[in-house]
Amino acid sequence: MTELPSKNILRRNVLVLSIDEVDRLSWDRLLDNACTTTPFHNLDWIRALHETYPSIKPELLIFESGGEYLGGFPYVIMKRYGFLKFLVSLPFRTYGGPVVRDDAPPDVARALWESVHKIIREQRISAIRTINFHAFSTLSPPSYYKPHLMFTHQIPLVPDYNHVLKKIYTHSVRTMLRQTREKGVLVEKVANEAGVKEFARIVCDTDKRHGEKPLPERLFINLFRCMGDHCLYHLAYHEGRAIAGILSLVQGDSVHNWKAASYPEFWHLHPNNALVDHVVRWAVEHKKKWCDLGTSPRQAYNLIRYKERWGAKLYNYNMWEWESRSLRSIRRFLGKVE
Repeated sequence: MTELPSKNILRRNVLVLSIDEVDRLSWDRLLDNACTTTPFHNLDWIRALHETYPSIKPELLIFESGGEYLGGFPYVIMKRYGFLKFLVSLPFRTYGGPVVRDDAPPDVARALWESVHKIIREQRISAIRTINFHAFSTLSPPSYYKPHLMFTHQIPLVPDYNHVLKKIYTHSVRTMLRQTREKGVLVEKVANEAGVKEFARIVCDTDKRHGEKPLPERLFINLFRCMGDHCLYHLAYHEGRAIAGILSLVQGDSVHNWKAASYPEFWHLHPNNALVDHVVRWAVEHKKKWCDLGTSPRQAYNLIRYKERWGAKLYNYNMWEWESRSLRSIRRFLGKVE
């Protein structure tokens, strides 16, 4: 992998802005007119991250022309090992990278990447990671970035929920949904912070069970406060107790299931099935075209088969990485030591 080019032209149209400096209406118009938008480009998602983790200071590269935003690139610079700087777009391995208006000239994406490279040189960045969810070559980074293939599963939706139920879901899913209803599992949309805190408790229990560091309750509360209709919480109940939950993010014509959790003692009731189906029904009613079930580890065969039973289709995308020569040398040295 070669070093970043020594000379790049920073387009005068590209601005570096904090989330408080971004013009909200202009950014929202950009997202509304770009087919490459994801929920994680939403300014309120970025704001919720900052309010939860004050040490994370997001910035946005904005390509502005004629008073309009033609493109943007949200990013965060984070320190590793106390002295190395990493640029990510965005944290938690969420989708990020450039978002460009559909009618913008190709120079917009190129100017954004040139601006990223200028930041790398000026701030001595050691590595970059960005996940481009949409496979448009015009938005891809330069050729010396290393791609890592990732995938998710998406349920294709049509305006008729009965068609989804009978023609897209498999027989096994329909059977489990019927059993779940018969066992008295109910799903409700969370309408207040008390419900969000209940969801956070279930997530905390699930993360600890998987050996992961639990996400803080305040993150889910900040998402609830900041994102409004772009953020959906649902809880599954049995005999009045919340037993499972799901957090879905809405953007454009799609719904992304970002976080799901449940108590294992209630798995025999299949509450997660009821939650997924409820989100799908909501998406159909609101004329969405896709329900994204989220990224799966490549070796998680049971999880992949579970998603395929919903009629979800495989969708590939890339995580792009670049590392400086000095960081590669450090990695090689540590590898020899080990």
